[in-house]
Formats: sequence, C-alpha cells, structure tokens
Amino acid sequence: MTKHNDAELVIVYKAPDMIAAHMVKGLLDNGDIPATIRSLQISMYDDVAMMQCDVWGEILVPKSHFDKATRIVRDYLASIRE
Repeated sequence: MTKHNDAELVIVYKAPDMIAAHMVKGLLDNGDIPATIRSLQISMYDDVAMMQCDVWGEILVPKSHFDKATRIVRDYLASIRE
C-alpha cells in the first residue's frame, strides 16, 4: 500500500495504457475522488517494460473512497463494452 497525505492508497484500476489511465483518473476527479496515476513503465526504455508487465500502470485512491471509486470504474468499463 502507498501513503499519500497520510491516507492509505489502494489500487482501484489497472490501466492497459496511458490513455485509459487518464480517462479513469478524470472520471474519478469529476466524482470528487482524489486519484493518483502510478506508471509501471521505465520512461527511458519506452515500451520495453510493457513486455514484462501486462498493464501500463495503476490508478490509486484513498482507501476511504475505494467503494465509490470502484462503482465509477465498473460503470465506465461496462459502458464502453456496450
């Protein structure tokens, strides 16, 4: 777990790419949920790290916002699958 401003952060979404990460972060921000993007990539190696990891990065939120954030992410993912 990661700490941010004395709040425990938990993973709410594993993003397949940078665009998806920013889309989900924007949705959470609009829902008044503080969110942080944590890239799992090594910038100087471009996409080489993607060969070692099946996700681009993670979206983290304070544990106290996890349930609401999970609903927002779930609803968003369901809407893009339709």
